[in-house]
Amino acid sequence: MLVMPEHTIEQRLNAAAVDRVGIGRQLCHTDVMAHAVERFLAEGRRYRGPMRNTVRDGRADALRAIERFASQLCRERGRRSSLQAWRFA
Repeated sequence: MLVMPEHTIEQRLNAAAVDRVGIGRQLCHTDVMAHAVERFLAEGRRYRGPMRNTVRDGRADALRAIERFASQLCRERGRRSSLQAWRFA
């Protein structure tokens, strides 16, 4: 994964994590040139192992987080604490 973070904290943190975990490389947008992309592509094999170890199905985690945040918002608005409350609001 070749990431080119914009000037936001979230993108820079995510790009640093990609580097740290070893599943890819970050590149500053000013350094995006053919030779840099070619070098990344040539290094592709080194990222495959770490990527295999981090692949997982995050749907259950995502649904729990969404439900938790929706419940918090529902409590603040005095609604049922369920995603159903948001679907029919």
